[in-house]
Amino acid sequence: MKALILILSVALCNASSTGNVALNRPVSGIRLLPGGEDTFPFLVDGDTTTCADTGPTAPNPALKIDLGQDFIVSGVRLVFPNDCSRTISKLGCSYRNSGIRVGDGISMENDTECVTFTTNVFRKARDISRDCSSDSTVGRFVTIAKWGTGKRATYLCELEVYGEPYSVTFNRSVIGIGLETGGEDTYPYLVDEDPKTCADSGPAVEDPAFQIDLGGNYLVKSVKLVFSSGCSDTISQVGCSYTDARILVGTDNSTESATECVSFPTNIFESGGTVTSECSSDSVLGRYVTLIKTGDLRAIYLCEFQVSAEAVMEDNIAFNRSVIGIGLETGDEETYPYLVDGDPNTCTDSGRVVKEPAFKIDLGRNYLVTSVKLVFASKSRCSRTISWAGCVYRTTRILVGTGDSTESDTECVNYQRNVYWSGGEIISQCSSDSAIGRYVTIMKTGETRAIYLCELQVFGKPR
Repeated sequence: MKALILILSVALCNASSTGNVALNRPVSGIRLLPGGEDTFPFLVDGDTTTCADTGPTAPNPALKIDLGQDFIVSGVRLVFPNDCSRTISKLGCSYRNSGIRVGDGISMENDTECVTFTTNVFRKARDISRDCSSDSTVGRFVTIAKWGTGKRATYLCELEVYGEPYSVTFNRSVIGIGLETGGEDTYPYLVDEDPKTCADSGPAVEDPAFQIDLGGNYLVKSVKLVFSSGCSDTISQVGCSYTDARILVGTDNSTESATECVSFPTNIFESGGTVTSECSSDSVLGRYVTLIKTGDLRAIYLCEFQVSAEAVMEDNIAFNRSVIGIGLETGDEETYPYLVDGDPNTCTDSGRVVKEPAFKIDLGRNYLVTSVKLVFASKSRCSRTISWAGCVYRTTRILVGTGDSTESDTECVNYQRNVYWSGGEIISQCSSDSAIGRYVTIMKTGETRAIYLCELQVFGKPR
């Protein structure tokens, strides 16, 4: 019977998936009280005899897995414990009104639902597998949550996640290198995720190449090529030969300084088929991905060129910069530098609750701010009255401007819901492409507010 259960588990998950993509990935808790942190890694360690325990009961407890990059999640598998005798464990083994969501890690409410359990699916020492209810379940973070204001907890031995890496090349800019004119209109087909439309480099030339601009630096993991089923004419036949083809990745558009990800010394073409190859190194970093064929009279005829990669944060431009308080009472000024010291164990406290408290960071020069990262204190450090108010991040804004007045600043991020989670962090992209300025301000709107935050990191490019 057990063998049958395992067979069903594998069959239910997408056959084209890359295996358990959650294995040994980082796990964090959301809305939890201290006590179970040491067990969180057991959720993804591949050992069904070790179990994660969220600890003391709390409303709406959740565990979040960071997959490291975006995946198209196709299904999940839960492995339950064989012992639920303790009070907390009994509550942790109830999966009524629970679910699994996939998203960007900023707000679980905005994540895409993968699976929802309206009845208790727990079975002692058993496992269940479910396919996601949506074909567009894409994200870097997978969260298992239980809903309800009463006493809830999670006690689970494994949460396996199955899916395919999401391509970061979709609809990106493509240029030809060393090509003659004639095929330019087809270049976007290389990244449109339609296997029926193909890019054609045109007449055969020496060392033809296509280069994709990812828009920012990525740690490239693997590439996928989708070939045409029709290579009947002369140019297409030359274009369908992939002997001595290479894929390069670089931080600029020069192929000479780029790092080799994959090399194909023999022809890998298969009519209407696909080839997926992992990079030969774990440190293939760059913004530009180039497919090049070396030799005389070469051409490229390819339907899809997909790249799976992990986004790389740039340097924190707020590190050790000057911080001032706005609208705050005196008494806690010595903690202000903790906001930008790079140490998540030291936290900034705005002091007594006031109306619309704010911290302003001087970056030293103008930057185009692209994203921010907030690192929160643990709940044990938010036990004081002032800290509790400081740990609520509902109606919180992050602004970028010249420093003259926050009223004229450009809004980068606006958190309408509380995004705080104990000891965790969130990364948010700026909602505007024109968040340019020297000063970055975090402000909470409303009466009787405070700010208690361990790090505010800022990322961007000089302007």
